[in-house]
Amino acid sequence: MNEIINALYQRKSVRVFTDDPITDEDKKLILTSAIQAPSAGCQLLYTILDIMNQCGSAVFNNLALLFAMGVAIGMAKKEKEVAALSGAIAYLVMNTAISAMINASGGVEAMAANST
Repeated sequence: MNEIINALYQRKSVRVFTDDPITDEDKKLILTSAIQAPSAGCQLLYTILDIMNQCGSAVFNNLALLFAMGVAIGMAKKEKEVAALSGAIAYLVMNTAISAMINASGGVEAMAANST
């Protein structure tokens, strides 16, 4: 059998440890070996970075909605929470109406060049 495949089949996980000290040389060997171990393309790191990217983009992806709410709050003299809700609803209705009008006109493909 191939040496690498044999090593994969012969390995085992040890979850029982002793209090024996580990030498600095052994620690260095373990850490450098761990760095060399395969990690499936480091997919976990990419997953974590993707999640962080999506979370970080949450504000920027909804900037127009936040702006509509902020303007409504800033202009309201009283009942600012009602103004914020009204601003959010107005933004959602505006987006839906514009999308419906574009679809009724044949979609984005039917629009004039440089009009989107």
